[in-house]
This record gives sequence, C-alpha cells and structure tokens, in this order.
Amino acid sequence: MYFSTLLVLAASTLTLAAPAVKRVTGPSPDDIFIKSFTYAGSGCPAGSVANATDAAKDVLTLIYDDYVAQIGPGTMPSDHRKNCQINLDVHYPQGWQFSVFSVDYRGFEALDPHVTGHQLATYYFSGNSPQVST
Repeated sequence: MYFSTLLVLAASTLTLAAPAVKRVTGPSPDDIFIKSFTYAGSGCPAGSVANATDAAKDVLTLIYDDYVAQIGPGTMPSDHRKNCQINLDVHYPQGWQFSVFSVDYRGFEALDPHVTGHQLATYYFSGNSPQVST
C-alpha cells in the first residue's frame, strides 16, 4: 500500500488590489515577483524539493522527490502521514497587496481496495489568523 504525491505550486500572475487611496496606474510587473522560498516537513526533507521559476518570477513550480506516505507491514506510524510547509518571500510595492491566483497539484497514488487516501492543503498569510483549506 503506497501513496505518493507530486505537488506543483503555481502562483500565476499576482492579482493586485487597490490600496485605500485610488491610483490611476498600477505598479510595473517588474516590481512584483517571488524572491525566494523555503520548505520543511516530514514530506520534504532538506534537498528533496526541486524548483523552477518562470522568466517573470511570478510562477513557482515545486517538485517533491520524497513526498511519500504509506501504510502496511513494516511501516512506522510516522510513515502514514506526511506534510510540507512552503514559505514564499514575495516582493511587491509598498501600499499594494497580492493574492495567490492559482495552485495546481499533480500526483500518483496506488491504493488497495477499501483503502483511502486524503490530500489537504492549507493556506495562510503570515501575521493573519484566517486559514483556507482544500
């Protein structure tokens, strides 16, 4: 019994919301980009996540080499559940805010009859309490 997930995170062109003061023009697309990312968790040990950004640095693709959860003979309870927390450092002009436009997950699972697997993603912005899960 084996469950594995390959996750691809894509923050497409960042959607801007106007600040409290109305502006006629928006910031240059060159002023909005993903500066860096970090990751940690039982499903993504150090050195196990490959990444690529597009030329505009507004789309980040992550590929997980060790994101595998499994059950069955010979497995430990820690093998049954895996997690990975991704932290993005996004650059954007003062007075503006951004949101995640889309996220795409792709993966593989092999489950015996009557065995179920679940994938859960939870999103939040640092400093804010509200979270959204899918």
